[in-house]
Amino acid sequence: MPPEPVELEAGLPFMGSWDCDGMARMTFRPDGYDQGGVVLTYAQLEEIVPGRMWGIVMTDGYVVTVEADGSDWLTWHSPQSGDTFRCRRIEEG
Repeated sequence: MPPEPVELEAGLPFMGSWDCDGMARMTFRPDGYDQGGVVLTYAQLEEIVPGRMWGIVMTDGYVVTVEADGSDWLTWHSPQSGDTFRCRRIEEG
């Protein structure tokens, strides 16, 4: 049975929309992660480096890590696929 979805804090540095190399626009909202029209809900958030890096587990078990310092850049990584993207902010969250 999948875990219950949780909402994340709106003010986290990675919230918003991002243009990532080789990918469609991705958007982190408090209620879910939209990766080009596919919306995943959050199950868990772990702060790996305080104020800078987080591990995010989706309710379907997919895991991503994001690193953002509040600037206009984000590093997105999927441990499952091995993909890493450097992303530029296109809209505040």
